[in-house]
Amino acid sequence: MPDPIDHLDVNIQIDDICKRIVSKIKSGEYSVSGTKRYLVEKSKGLCRQMTLPSIEDALTLQCLADAFWNEIKSKSPSKNAFFEPKDHTFSKTLDDIPEYGSIKAWLDFQKKIIGFSKKNDFIVIADIANYYDFIDFSHLRNVIVSTVTIREPVIDFLMYMLSGMCWKPDYMPTRDVGMPQIDIDAPRLLAHCFLFELDAVVEDMQFANYARFMDDIDAGVDNIAEAKKIIKSIDLTLQTRQLRLNAGKTRILTYREAWKHFKVLENAILDLFQKKYIEKDLQLAAQRLPSLVLKWHKRRAFDDGNGEKILKRVITFAIKSGANLDREFIYDAIRLRPNIRTSAFRYLSHEGFSVKDLVRINDIIKSGHVCDDSFVMEYAKAICVGKVMVGNEFTKMMLKTIELFETEGFYGLYAALIILYRFAKAKEIIQFLKKHEDSWRHDDHLGRVVGGFAPIARRDGEYTEFSNVVLKSMNRGAKSVQDFHYRVRTDVSFLSPIIGKVSSLDKSFPCGIRLGKWLVLHSILQNEGLPESKKAKIKSVFKGLKDQPHFTVAGL
Repeated sequence: MPDPIDHLDVNIQIDDICKRIVSKIKSGEYSVSGTKRYLVEKSKGLCRQMTLPSIEDALTLQCLADAFWNEIKSKSPSKNAFFEPKDHTFSKTLDDIPEYGSIKAWLDFQKKIIGFSKKNDFIVIADIANYYDFIDFSHLRNVIVSTVTIREPVIDFLMYMLSGMCWKPDYMPTRDVGMPQIDIDAPRLLAHCFLFELDAVVEDMQFANYARFMDDIDAGVDNIAEAKKIIKSIDLTLQTRQLRLNAGKTRILTYREAWKHFKVLENAILDLFQKKYIEKDLQLAAQRLPSLVLKWHKRRAFDDGNGEKILKRVITFAIKSGANLDREFIYDAIRLRPNIRTSAFRYLSHEGFSVKDLVRINDIIKSGHVCDDSFVMEYAKAICVGKVMVGNEFTKMMLKTIELFETEGFYGLYAALIILYRFAKAKEIIQFLKKHEDSWRHDDHLGRVVGGFAPIARRDGEYTEFSNVVLKSMNRGAKSVQDFHYRVRTDVSFLSPIIGKVSSLDKSFPCGIRLGKWLVLHSILQNEGLPESKKAKIKSVFKGLKDQPHFTVAGL
C-alpha cells in the first residue's frame, strides 16, 4: 500500500520511535496494535490471507528476527536450504523475483534443481500443504530454542508478538497456530528455521541432490523406489510438527517431464535472448520478442509447470525493451493469471494506459473474476505512477474507475483515494472526502492518505476547506501527515534530512517518480525559505514531468 509521504515522517524520527518502543518493552507495556488483513489470490479463487501490521509492530518483529539471523544461518543443517533475507536494495528489477527472500537465494535454488534434471532420472517436487497456516507456536518455540542461544524473555516476547498478529475471526478464542503472512522477511525467516529438522533428516539419509526454498522441496533420485522413500521420510518428519505434504502438488517426474516442468529450454532461450538482445540491442529485442511470445503462447508454454515464471521474465524483457505485446494477451493474463497481474499492470504503466485498457480492466472487475483485495491496489498503483493518455475521455473513464473502486470496501476506497491525488482537483477531492467521511475518519491508514492531499489543496487554493475537513475528523493519521507537509512547506531546517531522499529520479518508475515523492515535492517547492538555486536544481531533475499528463508539480 503506497504511503502518501513514503513514511518519511517515520524515517526522520526513527531514533525517537525506537526509543519509545524500547521503553514500552522494558516496562512491560508494549502491545501489538490492531492489524488489518488483505487477500491475495493464488489461483481458482483460493486466496492467501496477508497481515498488514502497524509500523511499530513491523519494525519490532523484523529487528527480533534480524537479531537471530546470523546465528540461525550458521546452524542450518543443510547447505541446500536456500532461503535468506532480502538485501532491501532497489538498484535493479529482476525477472525471476521470488515471492519472498533474496533474489540470490532464489536463483541459487533454481540452478540447483535444474542441475538435478541433468543428473538424475527422476525428480521429486513437493511443497507443504497450507504451511504458514499450520505452524504451531509451541513447536516453533522449541525449534528456535534448540537452534539458537536466546534468553527466555526474548523468546516469550517474540511468541507474544506472533500471537498478537494471528487472525482472530470475530471474537473467537486465540489459538497459537498460524504464522502471520506479512510482506517483510521476519515471519519467513522463522518459517525457514522451523524446517531445519526436515533438512537434518534428509541430510542423514545422504541424499546428495536435495534442495529447499522455504516450503518448496525438490530432490533428484535415480529410481521410483528412492523417490517414494524420500517422500515418505519427509512426510513423516513433517507429521511430528502437525504438518503434511500437499498430495496434489507432490509429484515424481521423469527426466523429460522435469525439463518441461522447470522450463529448462525456455529459460536457456531467454538467457541467450538477454545476452544477445536485451544487453546489446534493445531495439532489436523489441522487434523479436512479440513473435517469441506468440509462439510460446500458441503451444501453451505458459500454462504448466514454471510457465508463469517464464511469462514474468518475458514481460520484464518487454518493459526493458519497449516491446509491443498483444493487448488481448495482457488482458487475458490479468483476467486469468493472478500470479501475473502485478507484472501485467507494470507493463501497462510503462507502455501507457489507454481508455480501452481502463474499460477492459474495469469489465474484468465487474465480471466477478476478481476475488481478492490485491487486484484493485495493484491496478491503482500502476495508474498512479504510470504513463497515461491525454484528453477528456481518459479523465472521464478515470472517474468511472473511481466510482467502481468505491464499491470494493476498505481497499477499494484506499485505491480510489490514491488515484484522486493525480487525476482530480482539490474541490472534487474534498467532496469525495465528505461523502466517505464515515469510512475514513476512524481509520489511521485511510487517514494518512487523506492527510496527503494537503499540498494538492494548497496548490488549488482549497487549503482552508481541506484543513476544516481534517480538523473535524479528529483522525490522527490525517493530522500527522498534514502537519508533516506544513513543516516541509514552512521550515527550511526540517528539509535537511528529507531533500536528499526526494531530489533524484526513480528510474524504475515509468515517469521517473513515485507517488509519495511527487506529493512531497509540491510542499518542498512551496517553501519560500528554500534558496532559488536549490529549487532550480530540483526543477531541472524533474523537468520531464511537465510532459506527463496529470503529473505536473506546482512551481515546476
